[in-house]
Amino acid sequence: MIGKASLGSYAKGILEYCYYQKGQQTTAGEQSKQQSVRGELVYIQNLALKIEPDGTLDMDYLARQYTDNHSKNKKLTKYVWHQSFSFSPSEKPTDDKIMQISTEFAKEFGFEHNQMVVFKHEDSANLHFHIIANRINHNGKNTADHFKNYARTGKFCRRMENELSLVPTRDMRINRALGQRFHLTDKAHLRLKMLIDHLTPQVSSIQQLKEHLLRH
Repeated sequence: MIGKASLGSYAKGILEYCYYQKGQQTTAGEQSKQQSVRGELVYIQNLALKIEPDGTLDMDYLARQYTDNHSKNKKLTKYVWHQSFSFSPSEKPTDDKIMQISTEFAKEFGFEHNQMVVFKHEDSANLHFHIIANRINHNGKNTADHFKNYARTGKFCRRMENELSLVPTRDMRINRALGQRFHLTDKAHLRLKMLIDHLTPQVSSIQQLKEHLLRH
């Protein structure tokens, strides 16, 4: 299982990206306004749903709940946490297992009592799902620190693989047992990742990390 995280300040855009599939071009210079659903709702937490007449979810209603809660803490501009988890191509976990991963993620990353929704995608070789969570809780407090998230996400993925008997997914790490590297086409990428992993425990801010990297 591989996880990726990003922060945003536009809840509706992230929600629509995870829920809708944009229509294909119909004629030259004209984009179809029709949207089809690609995201299957698997889990929802501290949010209400409204269904449109055509059976789709009302994204405006869902996004408004995120923005209304954001009004309690305007100092935090990037209040939307977008997390994705992707499985091995050979693996098709059940919705119950995805829900279990999502709730464990909420506990570990500070979203246990926050607004959160999970959409599953099966439109690629790797089944994956997206978590859209509000970093601000109902009291206006930022409960989700984003610092060192890359390392935390990697550890979380390894824990879920072990606890839920998931297929181990190769990532950009050194295989110390064999003394060999997993195959990567971009060696510079691997070297940078290794350097960041080495320096992260030694720094307490992004600025310090930047200064250390520049010295290397």
